[in-house]
Amino acid sequence: MAKGLHSMRWKSDTTVEKTVLVSRRIIWSFFGLFFLAGIISAFVEAYGPKWLEILVAIPGGISMLLLVISCGMPGIFILLGVPWLARAWFRGINPIWYSSAPWDDVSGGEVRSTYLQSIISFVVLIIVIVAVVRFNFQR
Repeated sequence: MAKGLHSMRWKSDTTVEKTVLVSRRIIWSFFGLFFLAGIISAFVEAYGPKWLEILVAIPGGISMLLLVISCGMPGIFILLGVPWLARAWFRGINPIWYSSAPWDDVSGGEVRSTYLQSIISFVVLIIVIVAVVRFNFQR
C-alpha cells in the first residue's frame, strides 16, 4: 500500500513540475514574440511597404494568444478543482514569489491568495475578451 501511495505522490509531483515548465515556456514565448513583433513593426514602419504589416500580425497575434492562455489557465485549474496546478502555473510565471513547497505544506494565506489571484486573472481576462469582441463588432 505504501508503494502505491509513493507512486501516486511521484506522479502528482511530476504533473506539478510539468505544469511549471509549460507555464514558464508559454510566458517566455509570449515575451519573445511580443518583442519580435515590436521590432518587426518598427522596421516595417521605417523601411517597409504596408503589406509587410502581416509579418507583425503573426507574432503579435500568437503572443496575445499565449497571454490569454497564461492568464486563463489558473482560473481553469481552480474551476477543475486542482488548485495546486494553479499555484504551479503561477510559479512558472514567477518562481521568486511562489515557493516550490508542496500544496499540502502551503499556508492558508497562500492558499487563499492562489484562489483569489486565479479567479481575478480569469475574470479580468473574460472582461477584456468581451470588451475587445464588443468593440470590434460595434465598429
